Amino acid sequence: LTIGTLAFLLAHRDEAEQELKRMATTDALTGLHNRHWLEERGADHLSLAQRYQHPLTAMMVDIDHFKGINDGHGHLVGDRVLAAFAQALQSVGRDADLIARYGGEEFCVLLPMSGPDAASELEQRLRAYVKEVLPAKVGFEVTYSAGIAQWRPGLLTLNDLFGLADAALYEAKRTGRNRVVVSAS
Repeated sequence: LTIGTLAFLLAHRDEAEQELKRMATTDALTGLHNRHWLEERGADHLSLAQRYQHPLTAMMVDIDHFKGINDGHGHLVGDRVLAAFAQALQSVGRDADLIARYGGEEFCVLLPMSGPDAASELEQRLRAYVKEVLPAKVGFEVTYSAGIAQWRPGLLTLNDLFGLADAALYEAKRTGRNRVVVSAS
């Protein structure tokens, strides 16, 4: 009886640890991985890019006028938009892409072994999906802005790469939103 009870408790401890790990790396609202997971997994891809000079590209995506969605339609609708947008990213992303909710209404896709052209193709698939599918899911049109940056020698950290993609994203927002900018740096 004691051995059986101990085995039962150990089995459930392993399940509980797995669930805690999943909760620590997953965004509860969207079901995507979170920024912490992206930074951990992305570090491995950055090391490979640095060591073997493989391409590595980041794309930052931000839903346009999200505060207006929350203010005009309510936070529950805003949550629905975030979940539908996350589903859109998953639908158009490739198996090798690392997709995460970066924070708020901002998402990040890390494309290992891929240059800006692959990110641009993903962005075009996302734009078509968001235009065609999201209005039926959320009840109105949703737009987004995106920034793309490729790793290059001299970028020492993943945050350096994300910073370039984020700067390109903010250039897209500054120049009118609902567009993508590829970093020249």
